[in-house]
Amino acid sequence: MAIEDIFHRIQKEAQQTVESIMAEAVQQAESIAADAQKQVYETQQRLWEGIKQHAEEEKQRKFTMVRLDCQKQLLQEKEAQIKNAFSGALDYLTGLNDTDYRDLVSKLLLAAVKPDEDKTPEIVVVANKERHQLINEILQEVNAKIGSNLHLSSHDASIRDGFILQYKRHELNCSFEAMLHHIREEITHDVAEILFH
Repeated sequence: MAIEDIFHRIQKEAQQTVESIMAEAVQQAESIAADAQKQVYETQQRLWEGIKQHAEEEKQRKFTMVRLDCQKQLLQEKEAQIKNAFSGALDYLTGLNDTDYRDLVSKLLLAAVKPDEDKTPEIVVVANKERHQLINEILQEVNAKIGSNLHLSSHDASIRDGFILQYKRHELNCSFEAMLHHIREEITHDVAEILFH
């Protein structure tokens, strides 16, 4: 064999080896590209699922915040309406005509004052100066009924209407505000039922 043939054969084998290596490299590159494509797709899917989950959580969080804010506003409105109802009740009581006022204050005094010498108050403090004369008349009627010695104090109370009985050691606040405040806790639920159902 001539050198040329040997050279040609070596060259041909080298060419085949290069082609084989190239084919294997292309196959590996295609495999690597396919794996990379698969990983990219899986990563995209994970990211997309994460984004969807985050968006859903954010939507739920905002929905919850809006719902809580609405509930808070509704509760504030209900509280304002209940406050207005009690304020209206106080306005109604302070605006009673003299006849109804006389009946109410007489009943309250008779319920509050017990004919017991040690426990009977002597002084009634009021706020409504316009009704001093009327209250004096009521006191005379109550004194006649139960034999007490009630009379008006020279000091006015810082109440809107009603009266305060002053005993030797304590006082009994029968102001309309105090009475409404006292019953407010007991009947707020019932008032809310009437207003909102």
